[in-house]
Amino acid sequence: MKIRTKLGIIPIALAIIMLIVSLLVTLISSNSAIRENIESQLLTAAQSRANNIKILLNEYKNIVQVLAVGIPFTNILDPQVDYERRTTECDIRIIRTIEAIPSINRIRILNTKGVVISSSQEDIGLDLSEEYVFIKGRESVYIGQIHKSAYTWNLVISISAPIYVRGIFSGVLIMNFDVEKKLFKIMANRIGLGKTGEIYLVNKGGYIITPTKFIDDTAILEKKIDTEQINLCILEHKEEGFSLEMSETPTVYNNFTGSKVLGSFCYISEMQWCLVAEIDVKEANKPINKQAILLITIFSILLIITIIIAIMVSKDVMLPIIKLQKGTEEIIKGNLDHKVGIESKDEIGMLSRSFDNMTDKLKNTQKELKSHTESLETTVKDRTVELKKQFEKSEKQRIATLVVLSDLNIATKKLKAEIAERKQAVEELAKHREHLEELVKERTKELEEKNKELEQFNNLFVNREFRIKELRNRVKELEERLGI
Repeated sequence: MKIRTKLGIIPIALAIIMLIVSLLVTLISSNSAIRENIESQLLTAAQSRANNIKILLNEYKNIVQVLAVGIPFTNILDPQVDYERRTTECDIRIIRTIEAIPSINRIRILNTKGVVISSSQEDIGLDLSEEYVFIKGRESVYIGQIHKSAYTWNLVISISAPIYVRGIFSGVLIMNFDVEKKLFKIMANRIGLGKTGEIYLVNKGGYIITPTKFIDDTAILEKKIDTEQINLCILEHKEEGFSLEMSETPTVYNNFTGSKVLGSFCYISEMQWCLVAEIDVKEANKPINKQAILLITIFSILLIITIIIAIMVSKDVMLPIIKLQKGTEEIIKGNLDHKVGIESKDEIGMLSRSFDNMTDKLKNTQKELKSHTESLETTVKDRTVELKKQFEKSEKQRIATLVVLSDLNIATKKLKAEIAERKQAVEELAKHREHLEELVKERTKELEEKNKELEQFNNLFVNREFRIKELRNRVKELEERLGI
C-alpha cells in the first residue's frame, strides 16, 4: 500500500471509526438518560396522583369522623334527647354540611340495626343491615368502593364511621362523596404525560373506575381491563394481602386499546386500586429520536470536517513527498543538477534540503573522481612507458648474461678437461686437484645458484647489472685462483 493511500485512507477510516463509536456511546448514554427521565416523569406522575388520591380519601375520612362525633349526629341516636329537637338539629346539620361541602352527595344515619333514621334523601326506614359499608362502619372508619348512587345515579364513594353516645355504640354515619367533583379532576390532570398520556384507576375486580380518553363515563364500572400488566398488578398485591404501597417500574406493553405504551403502576392498598399512568411509546421516544437526529447531524458534520482536514493534511504531506520522489528519479537518471527545492520548515523540508546538499556533494565527488581517474590514467601510461623501457633494457642484459654464461660453460668444459689431464700429474697436486675439484663443484653450484638468481633477476628486472658485475668478478676471481 502506498504512503499516499495510507495517509489518505487510514486517518479517514480511524476518524470514521472513532466518530461512529463516539456516536454510538453518546446515543446509548443519551437515550438511556432520556428514557430514564421519561420513566421518572411517568412514575412521578403516577405517584403524585396516587398521593393526591390518598390525601383526598384521608380528607373524606376526617370529614366523616368529625361529623360522627358532632352533637347533631350523636343526639339523633340519643333517646334521652327530645325527638323533635334532635330530628330538627340533625336535618339542619345535614343540609348545611352538603351546602358547605359540594362534593358530598348524600348523608345517612343508621341505628344499631342498620335502619336509616335520618337522611338527605327520602330513604328513611330503609334496612341496610346487610350492606358491607354498614357492617364495616360498625367497627371503624371504612371507605367503600366507587359505585352508582341508587337515588342520584352519580358515581360516588361511600365512607362510614361508628357513632358513639356516651361511649356506647349507637349507630353508623354513612356519607357518599361524588367522585366526579374531586377524584375525577385529580385523574383528569395529565400534566407531565404529554399529548397521548393517560391515567386511570382500576379496582380489585379489574374494572375501570375513572374516565379515560377512550372510555366515556357510561363505561365506568362496566369496562374490564383484562391486560397482562393489570392482572399481574392486582394478583401480586392480592398475594401480599394488599398490605404494601407499591410503584411499578415503567415498562412497555400493549394497553387495553391494543396500543403500545410505556406504563407505570401505583397500587393504593387501602382501596385495593391500581393506578395506571401510560404514554404512547411513539411520543415517549420522540425526545430520543430528536436527540438521535441531532447527534447524527452533529457527528455527520464533524465527520465531513474530519475528512476534509484529513484530505488537506494528506495533500500537504504527500505533495512534498511526491516532489522528493521525482527528484530522486531525476538523480537516478544522472541529472545531478536537479534540485528538489522544498522550502517548508517541517521534517520533509529538512529532508529535501539534506537531499539537495547530498546531491551537491555527490556532484563534487564525481568531479573529483573524474579528475583523479584522468590523473591516474596519465600516471599509468607514463609508468607503462617506463616499464617498457626497463623491460627492453633488462632483455638486453639477459641476452648479454646468456652470452656470458655460454662462454662460462665453454670455459668450464675446458677447465674440466685440463683437470682430467692433470689428474695424472704429480701426486703433490693430487690433493690440490681434489680440493680444486671440490672448489670447482662449489663454484659451479654457486654459478648455478647465481644462474638461478640471474633468472630471478631477469624476471624481476631489478639489479641485473649489479649481479652480472658480481658474477664477472667472481668468475675472474675463480680464474685467478685456477690460474687460467
